[in-house]
Amino acid sequence: MLSALNNMSDTQRLFPMQPIRLPADTPIGRIAPLRLGAIQAVTIPDALIQGRTGRLLVQSNRPLSMTATWNGLPVAFTPLAAAASITETVQPASAPATEFALLPAPALIAPGPYIISLTYAARNGFVLQHSWPVNVLEGPYETQDIELPDEGRSAGAHAGGRRADKAHAGLDGGDAAALLDRRFSPPIGSEYATTSPFGTRRSYNGGPVASYHSGQDFGAPEGVTITVPAPGVVALAEPLNVRGNAVVIDHGAVFIRAIGI
Repeated sequence: MLSALNNMSDTQRLFPMQPIRLPADTPIGRIAPLRLGAIQAVTIPDALIQGRTGRLLVQSNRPLSMTATWNGLPVAFTPLAAAASITETVQPASAPATEFALLPAPALIAPGPYIISLTYAARNGFVLQHSWPVNVLEGPYETQDIELPDEGRSAGAHAGGRRADKAHAGLDGGDAAALLDRRFSPPIGSEYATTSPFGTRRSYNGGPVASYHSGQDFGAPEGVTITVPAPGVVALAEPLNVRGNAVVIDHGAVFIRAIGI
């Protein structure tokens, strides 16, 4: 661990008063020990909870073109300077290149270990790769039993698919990291309680739990102002089946839906 953090060989000796870097507690997760060429340290979550998002931080002694996968799917890196307000982490002077990525755990993923894999090509062309297991833990979600006529359930499912298609069609997928300059704020005043939280499991007509609530609902009277939680671009604004009036905001690397009834 010390040799990896200080770019030293295993046989190199320390001398009195020599400054060295030591691993420290971090709100992001654990610093994974490694010897991976130019990469000095990788910070990964201790664990992830279903439906929550973790963070991956990679520090290197020079800029690298890296790829990473989480649970077999690619993750997108952003320079820490563009995401510092989200991570609340200061760019270390000893790490001129620090990359940040989000690690989402799907709400219905089965609890258990999943793999983070990191790859890059060294200057000599040799491909270096390392992997770490991260446990996904069961989330604290309740289950709702919803009774619907068969035709109502079918119409709702099809409408959900059409909503997702429309939402993604409005997003350009471009590089808008500059929009991520602060943390998200609540879209409505704190005096209005959440009436249905994200992640609530749903069973229809006594069937298996195969879906969940993908948003967060707030209870408020008509006329209360809804505020955009972060800078962004309106990608879609129109009535949608089942959900009613909808506004989709593109925040660059991430997006959320602000639903008005």
